Formats: sequence, structure tokens, C-alpha cells
Amino acid sequence: MVCSTAIRSVLLLGIGLGTPVESSSPPAIEDAYQAASRAAGRDPDAQVRLALWCEANGRRADAMRHLALAVLVAPDHFAARGLMGQVRRGASWRRPAEVASEPDDAAHAALREEYEGRRSRMEETADAHWKLALWCERSGLTDEATAHFAAVTRLDPKREAAWKRLGYKKHHGRWLTDAQIAAAKAEAEAREALEKTWRPRLEAWAAQLADPGTRGEALAGLAAVEHPLLVPAIWSVLVAGRHADGPVAVQVLGQIDARDASRALATLAAFSNDAEVRRLATETLKRRDPREWADLLIGMIRKPIQYSVQPVNGPGSAGELFVEGKQYNYRRVYAAPPPPSVPLLPGDQLRIGPDGLPLLARSEVLVSPAYSDPDLSRALAGASPERQREFTARLRQEGIDGQAAETLVSAFSTNRQLPSLAFPSAPHSRFGAIPLNSGTTFSLAYSREYQIPIGQMFLEAERATAQVQEHLRRDVLAIELTNAPIRELNGRVVPVLEEATGTRNGDDPDAWRAWWIDQIGMRQVLPRPANGTSTVTDVVSVQPRPVPIGVFELPLVAIRMASCFGAGTPVHTVDGPRPIEEIQVGDLVLSQDEATGSLAYKPVIGLHHNPPSTTFEVRIGGETIVSSDFHRFWVAGRGWVMARELRVGDTIRAVGRTATVEAIEEGQVQLVYNLDVAETRSFFVGELGVLVHDNSLPSTTIEPFDAVPDLAAIAEPEAGEPGE
Repeated sequence: MVCSTAIRSVLLLGIGLGTPVESSSPPAIEDAYQAASRAAGRDPDAQVRLALWCEANGRRADAMRHLALAVLVAPDHFAARGLMGQVRRGASWRRPAEVASEPDDAAHAALREEYEGRRSRMEETADAHWKLALWCERSGLTDEATAHFAAVTRLDPKREAAWKRLGYKKHHGRWLTDAQIAAAKAEAEAREALEKTWRPRLEAWAAQLADPGTRGEALAGLAAVEHPLLVPAIWSVLVAGRHADGPVAVQVLGQIDARDASRALATLAAFSNDAEVRRLATETLKRRDPREWADLLIGMIRKPIQYSVQPVNGPGSAGELFVEGKQYNYRRVYAAPPPPSVPLLPGDQLRIGPDGLPLLARSEVLVSPAYSDPDLSRALAGASPERQREFTARLRQEGIDGQAAETLVSAFSTNRQLPSLAFPSAPHSRFGAIPLNSGTTFSLAYSREYQIPIGQMFLEAERATAQVQEHLRRDVLAIELTNAPIRELNGRVVPVLEEATGTRNGDDPDAWRAWWIDQIGMRQVLPRPANGTSTVTDVVSVQPRPVPIGVFELPLVAIRMASCFGAGTPVHTVDGPRPIEEIQVGDLVLSQDEATGSLAYKPVIGLHHNPPSTTFEVRIGGETIVSSDFHRFWVAGRGWVMARELRVGDTIRAVGRTATVEAIEEGQVQLVYNLDVAETRSFFVGELGVLVHDNSLPSTTIEPFDAVPDLAAIAEPEAGEPGE
């Protein structure tokens, strides 16, 4: 019976992989490699790790041999197949070029043709994408259905059915998949483990910074801090700790290529109390991807309340406060009462009253009609009390004081001599004794004096006017108190945005949002304004009723900034390379999982056709790729790196191989394009097939799938017998 080891050796020799390639590595390194090779045995994961080490050390043939060994033991080893540039199609593993060249069966080709026809006629609405997604789902086009369900969530984020179709569920108020929830939990655990190791070191280095003798040692230690998950610990120690050092915090955060580090820098740039820290942080942000931090500051910008004031200019005038609003304007009128209007009549006298203020004395003579009745005396003399009361009432109607009227009636009723009477209401008029007979006629006359306190009336008008003016002042003060923190906050964040991005939009939040949306080549759909702008008016009278003035705000939309490729850049699709500007939602592009390294075709779920942008021309493996400065390439063993941060000699992951960056030059300003890819968020560009990120921001990668291993760690199992 032939043992399995012998059979494996024959197979490997038959494909030329049984004998290691001779190496020029130093003896110690070669011995370590041979020991790790023996230890790897039949462990496919160990063989993949060895392949990555060989790849990083220029031993391509050995790398391919170890990958072949891995798939020989585990034919469906996704990482090994991905590194070999193979993708699973049905039950077999194929290279992308083979997938593109093989013809579709007639039924699938007809289905794809119908799908593309429906897609070309579809309107760009959530309902249209929903209908097409359901048709794809019924027709077995799972990837295409995913693309259009994702488009529904982008156009109508409140449509729960679409989220659920994509496998999402509500978790603490957010739509997440089980994989995303698990990843967040794993990241939290990894952060906790890292902080247990690194926080004591950070605190020790921070304490050493204050001592000139140990500062150099501390800075050298801090220069090695690069892990994205350490950002909270760095903030806690170097920004908020008792040994805080703002400039050093900026330096350390600047070493970390991660969203959290960029947002921490933006916070320091805007809110540090140290002007030098603000300057250093702003300078550092100039080299960062604005998609990582600018939305944080844009979301803080508020437009101050715009208003105009017309003051109250004395009694009888009207002040006005006019507030400009988005949906309507607001006008408040402050109506001061008019000054007293007292005409000056003949006989009026101007005097000074007891309070020292002027008053107007005005006399008035009242004369009753003449009374003539031969029987008046007899009638009154024998008149009943009721008759006497009627006559008294008549006198009163003529303006006679009530007491005087009663006295007159009593005199007529009891004797024929009218006594001398003093009228309380007219103390300067008196009736003398008048003999009465049957032919006597008489009338009553007396004068009244009015004292009009015109001085006090003017004072009251001035006082009421002051009250109205004070109400206007308080309302303006309320607006200014509202505007003050808005201007202070804008004064901190706007200069950072303008300096770091080179864009001048002032404190206009709408302009900043429009600028952001323009960068990603998408339309901003705003509510259609009504014809004309209505104005709501109210009036403040002498006794005003306080009415609060509203503060008008709009919610932030979630916005991203683009990182893109020039027109004509080939994108690897299931049908072969196609120019990026021709890709549509629902097309399948080759993608690599940054966690596992596996290759798969994933649907495009979003398109970005962007305005002209500055570009870099990156030459990789003899091919030039035109990229915006913030687009990320996968550097083998490191992960995502922005184009502007690439260096000549960097090794870039490509389909089934790696390639070297040969040159980086500034390109022309031109139209740029980008994609959103489902799940794995990556695609391959160029004829070579270079791995790049899609338009979304990369997640914090705990460890790249192709991280270079330590040979000693692979060789540890050699304490026992190699696996078979």
C-alpha cells in the first residue's frame, strides 16, 4: 500500500511544485523558512501564510507552490483561491478571463437581455427600483435584485421592506446585518485588548514628555503608535489626560490612517484652546480624506438669524422687526401710542399744576332752557313727591347738579322766594334771590372749569413709547443671544473647513452641503418653494404680550465626498473589462473580501459621475491608472492607502498577483467616476486588475487578509511531527 505522503509527493512533482526553488536568502532566514515549510505540513492556512511571506520576500514561485499545496489539501480554500486570482463559478474555480470568455447558456442570456431592457427603461425612483428588484428576485437574478433593493434604501431610507430584503435588521436604531453586528462586537473586543497593552505605555510616555531628559525617548515610543483602534486611548491620554500635550497628540493622530483619527484631528483643529494645536491639526487635515471628517464640521454650521430693525421714533411712530425665514418671513410691528391731541380754545389758560407739570384750564358756561308756566308755583306747591321728583330729574337732564336741582324744586314748592344757591359743580356761579310770579320765566346758568393735565398726558405717552421700544430692544437682544453661539461655533469650524479644503463658502450651510453633493456627482432634491415668500405679521401694542421668535434650521443630510477614477479606466466585470463610465447599477464586478481574501462577483449598487477633479497618474506594473488623490489602493500586507500617500516601490494587490508602484505624477483636472459595490466594497481596475476601494469609506481593518506572517510563528508546530 502506498502512503498518502508518497502520493502527494508524486502529484507535486508532476506539476513542478515538489522541489523548492533555490534561494539567495541569508542562511539564517533560509533555515527559518525551511523549518516553517516542514511545520506547515498539510495545514492549508499555514501554507497560505507561507505563500504570503514568500510573496513579500520576492519568492513568487515558492508563493505559488504553497498556494497550490493549500488548495490541494483544501480545494475550496477561499483565501488561497483569491490570492491565485480564481473565482468560483458554479462547482468550479475559474480565472476571471475564463469567466468572461465563456458563453452564457441561452436561457440565462435571454434573461439578462430582458433585465437590461427593463433597467434601461426604468426611472430613477425608489418605486421603480423596488419593482425591478422584485422582478429580479422572481427571475432568480439574486445579485441584480440586491443592487436594486440597495438603490431603494438609498433613495428612500425609510422603506423597511427593502432593508429587510437585504438581510438588515434594526440594532440600536440602525439598520445592520448580522455580520456587521458581529464585526462591531469583534472590533470593540479588539480595542479593549489593545488598550490593556497600550494604555499603560501611552500614559508612561505622556508623563515623560514634560521632562526634557526623557522627552526624546517618549517621542520615539509614540512614533510607533499606528493602530486605528487606539484613537480613543490616545485622546484620553494626550488630549484629556493630566499629562496632555496637544502638539504631540496631533502628531500621533496624524500617524493613523483612519476615520476616527481624522475626526479627532478635526475636533482639535476647531476647538483646542491652543492656537498652535489648532494650526497643526488644520495643516494635518489638508493631507487627509475630507470624507472622513468634513461632515462632522459641516453639521455644526448654522446660519445666523437674518433680521432688520426700524426703531420706534417717539409717540405715534411704529417700529418694526423683520426676520427673514426659509419658509416664510416674520414681521413684528411695535405701535407706539400717539401724543395727546388737545386743541387750544378761546379762554383756555395754561397753568402749572401742583405736581409741577403744565395743565390746561378750560371754563364752560352751562345754561338751561327757559321755564315759563303760570301755574308752576301752584303746581309745585301742591305737587306730590312723585311730581317733584320728575321735575328734579328734568333739571338734572339739563346739566343741573343733583343737589342744586333738589334745592330749587324745594324752594318752588314751599315759598315764592328763590334762595341764593351755590352749585358744587360750578363754585363760581350763584343764583341770587329772584321774586317769582305767575308770569316769571327763568333759566339756570353756571360755569364749569376743566383742568386738563396735558403734561402728565405727554409723560404717559412717552412712557408707553419707551415700553414699546424696550420690547423691541428685548426681541433684538433675544435674536442676538441666539446668534452669538452660532457665530462663535461658525467662527471655529468654517476657517478649518476653508483652510483644509480650499473652498470658500463662509458660514452658509446650504452652500457647504451643495458643494459636498457636487463633489460626489449626485443631485440635491430640495422642496419646491412656494410662489413668493409669505410674511407673518403681528403687532405689539402698549401692553405687549411676549411672543418668542423661532430659530429656523434644516436637518443634515448624510453626505460623502468622492474619490474617483478618470474616464476610460477599465473595471473588471463578469463580462470582462469595461470603462468605468459605462458601468450601471446591477452590473456584476469582480471584488475581493478584505477580511478573507476571497474573490467574487458583486453587484454595483451606486454610481458617481463627478465634476472635474485634480488627479494623480499612478504607474503600476507598466500601466498608468488615473485616480483622484483620495482614492484608496490595497497595498499588500498593509491594507487601504490613499493614492496621494502611495510611494514608489509600494506593492499593490492585483488579480492573482502583486505589482509595484513605479511612478506617481500629478495629472490633469478631469471628470472622474466611482462605484458603490455591495458587501465587499471593492473592485479591480486597469488591464492589470488593481484592487481598489469603492466610493464608501473603508472600515477599520483589524489586520489585512494578506498580512506578512512571522516565520517563527509558523514553525512552532515543529515541536511535534509535521502534519500529513
